[in-house]
Amino acid sequence: MLPDGRRAGISAALGGPVDSSADYESRRAYLALDWLVRTWTPRWTRFVPGVGEELAARLEGLPAITDLATAEAAGNFVGVLASTPAQAEKTIAEYRGNIFDEAAATAARKAASRVCAESAGTAVANAAASTVPDACSAARTDVALTGVIAIALLVSLDGVAPYIQHWASGPGEVDAKILSIRALAPHAAWRSLESTAESLQQSALQLHRSLVELR
Repeated sequence: MLPDGRRAGISAALGGPVDSSADYESRRAYLALDWLVRTWTPRWTRFVPGVGEELAARLEGLPAITDLATAEAAGNFVGVLASTPAQAEKTIAEYRGNIFDEAAATAARKAASRVCAESAGTAVANAAASTVPDACSAARTDVALTGVIAIALLVSLDGVAPYIQHWASGPGEVDAKILSIRALAPHAAWRSLESTAESLQQSALQLHRSLVELR
């Protein structure tokens, strides 16, 4: 995971282009939007077997987003994610009734809440929206962000739940187990998301260089 200062640097750089003329700002914003839709989003949807993998392939295969029309075309596919948050909430609602399941759900939710910031999605989305808000709306970037959080919630839950089940079934007093689980579960929950988030951070740095070097 990149240090806070470095992540803040990405956000600041994306929000502060070298050439601030309207034409360059618009071109940079579309490059940022294109990265969010055709690079960032597919990396997360690919975690979902079948439909998520197909969506990833379709998004990656779209023409580059360079104007409102191409943004709208992308939004037609991004919209598939609109139902994902409700589906995720339905799944996580089943993790109630005992303290160990609830610990898994809590840890997964906290990990998912970090994913957009940690993988540069929030910074890039904000940078694009500050200049081409209509295109971002057409591309349904809000649906992309919430959909990815929902996917991350399910991925993280699948990752942390076996750890908690293992710890819960092991020897020791219940109170001690609960303390251990509460301390370790957040790390286990983030582990399933960490490598993808770090890879996207590096991709965002490459994007930043492209934005700065745009001529």
